[in-house]
This record gives sequence, C-alpha cells and structure tokens, in this order.
Amino acid sequence: MRYLRQHVLNRRSPSDSRVKIDMTDSIVMDTTNNMLMPRGETGDRPVSPVNGMIRYNTTTTQVEVYQGGVGTSGGTWRSLRFKESTAITQQTLGPGDDVLRHFGPLNPAPPTTTENGSTYGPQNLLVYIDTVPQIPNTNFVLKQNPCVAIGTILSFDSGTKRITSSNTSVINFTDQSFHADQEITITGSTSNNGTYTIVSVAASYIEVLEALTTEAEGASVTVTAGYASGWYVKFNAAVPASGDLGQPLYITVLHGFDK
Repeated sequence: MRYLRQHVLNRRSPSDSRVKIDMTDSIVMDTTNNMLMPRGETGDRPVSPVNGMIRYNTTTTQVEVYQGGVGTSGGTWRSLRFKESTAITQQTLGPGDDVLRHFGPLNPAPPTTTENGSTYGPQNLLVYIDTVPQIPNTNFVLKQNPCVAIGTILSFDSGTKRITSSNTSVINFTDQSFHADQEITITGSTSNNGTYTIVSVAASYIEVLEALTTEAEGASVTVTAGYASGWYVKFNAAVPASGDLGQPLYITVLHGFDK
C-alpha cells in the first residue's frame, strides 16, 4: 500500500502535522488555537511589496493587504474592513441665499482610495435640501476647490468689463464653477485688484458689473470666490433662501458610508 506523505513544517517534530503542505500545495492548519500574522509599524512595511502580502499594522491598528500593484510598484496597502457598524457623518450646511451653489467643505473629506473599478462621486452621498432628497449628477455634483483661477494668462478689458483666459485648457471659468451674481476677489493684478460682482460667465471669460482697467496678460493673477480648500456639493442652481412656509432652507449631507 502506498501512502501520500505530507510535508510538515515543524522540523523538530516530524509527527506534528498541525501546519502542513498537502499534496495539492495547499497550506493546512489543523489547530483550534490561532495564527499570529506578521506585525509592525507603518515604517516596517516591506521595501518591495507584492500583491497578496498581509500584515498587522501596529501604527494604524489595522490588518492591511497589499493590492493593485504591477510587479512591485503601483499598488497600495489597504486596510481590511470589519463586519460592524460604522459612523455616518450628518453635516448641516447653508442656509441657501438665492445665490450660493457650493456648500462645504465636506468633513471628513472623500477617501483618496476607492474600490478597484469604481470612482468616488455624488452617488456616495445622501443630500437633502430641507427634507427633499437631491438626485446625484442631476441636482448636484462634487467639486474640489471651486472658484479658484490662478495664472499669468488672464487679461482685462475696460470696454467689455471682461477678465479673459487665453487658454481654457489651463483656466476654464466654467469648469471652475464661477457663476453669475457671485462676488469675486482679484489679487496679483497690476491695475485691477479688488472685489467684483459677476454678470455672466463663459469658459474663456468672466464679465463683471464694476469697471475694469485694460491690462494685458503676464501678471500672476488670482481670481477667487473665497471658498476654503476642500470638496463641495455643487447644485445646478442657487439654493433658495426660504421654503414655501418661509423657513430657512438648510442642506443636510450624509456621508462617510465607506469609512
């Protein structure tokens, strides 16, 4: 009779088969006790990690797995999630004032790492104006650092009262979410530093209500609406100041489902 021998891992006790490699190259652990995985601080991570490595991070107190790398680069250490309830953030913003479209910044900020094949976006939030739910990508989107334009390609025209970008691939006022009735501040200009009210916006220009002094591009000009850095909920229209009963309309954002 032929017996299939199993490779045991305990050299001092050849009869100890609690941890072994069977004939299919599977690692088998016949124990009711535990397995102690490698552990150490964030700075102790392997220098050249590969996909599938697992360890306990004593700095973050999380079990982490290396995932997404090509060869030994391009991946990231990701923490495993436990089967338990997580804290959901309820953030109240506003109220509306018939002008503002951006509300934020979101705190906590959206995660920098997402599931493979997915992108963090409006669908990760529950947003309400008063008690009315808003539809992601229809009623609102997410915008990072809105209403900031910085560059040496901005010129000013006294006749049209326009601030013009000569390259919309670098500065695009529409993409940066500037809009009519918004108050902006200009700094770094030779002749036009100050506060202005927007009349209209296109990709290549902002038209303002107040007078401008003609100025060629070249100075490092900053145009901003005064938003702090971060992620904002951007509505497709100004949020009204009050509802049908005259009550102020606040924005409620529920987020952090992925924490």
